[in-house]
Amino acid sequence: GDKEFERVKAIKLFVDEQNKRNVGKQAKKIPEIPMDLRMDYVLANFASYMAMDKMVVGLDYASVQPTVLDLSKGGIITISGQKEKGRELFSKMFLNAFANGQFGDAELYIMDNMTRALANFEFNQSTAIYTNTVDCVSSMFDEIDQRITSRYEMISSGNTLENEPWICIAIESSDAIEEISNNSKVMGIVKNLIGKYKQMKVFLVLTDVENNNIPYGAPELLKLVKDNKKYFIFEDIGAIKLCDISISLTRKYAKPIDMCDAYYINDVDLIKIKTV
Repeated sequence: GDKEFERVKAIKLFVDEQNKRNVGKQAKKIPEIPMDLRMDYVLANFASYMAMDKMVVGLDYASVQPTVLDLSKGGIITISGQKEKGRELFSKMFLNAFANGQFGDAELYIMDNMTRALANFEFNQSTAIYTNTVDCVSSMFDEIDQRITSRYEMISSGNTLENEPWICIAIESSDAIEEISNNSKVMGIVKNLIGKYKQMKVFLVLTDVENNNIPYGAPELLKLVKDNKKYFIFEDIGAIKLCDISISLTRKYAKPIDMCDAYYINDVDLIKIKTV
């Protein structure tokens, strides 16, 4: 009765006092992940994570914080899984970020497949080479090698790469993977791009690697994928075959993924993200 009335009255007085102190201020929003995550949402809520060499690829379901790819470290990333779950959308978002100048000037070298999945980049002003055959594999990587070697010499001479464009090499075609793997000179260039020269503003992305185990006899480029272990996989965790997943993680993430959900695997770390 009376005690309950006094308690409610005291709470109301406290709330009123707090409201007076915080006129014009809004309560801090509880972090949430939208079903349809778009870049404008990221910009509005996580602008501090954006930088000229940092790509926000999605939000981590566990922390509700951005998952950021540090482009300055270079290397190779692999995108795999179902088109219906957002794999192709993510690949296009990744390339669009370069093409639209999000990180400054960039040049795209695209090896598409016969269905021309990445055809909308063919005539983009940032595209240096677009092909859906394997005829120019050797000449394309020779050109890239010359440019990256020149950059390495610039750095060795004390210069910076500030005015040099990013070079993004996208490989959609399984035929291109075979062709590269069978050419020892090109494979040597690729190994340098993700090794010795990985900080020369160059990035290699395989946009459609089949979700299958990579055996001992696999193409050499896929063996590099296995060794570098940086994947975005658009599959339910129990269906992932591209790399080994522990039983504990399989149980933890047993729930089926939604559209544009992916597992980001970076060496031994695995997180579930909603991709942009």
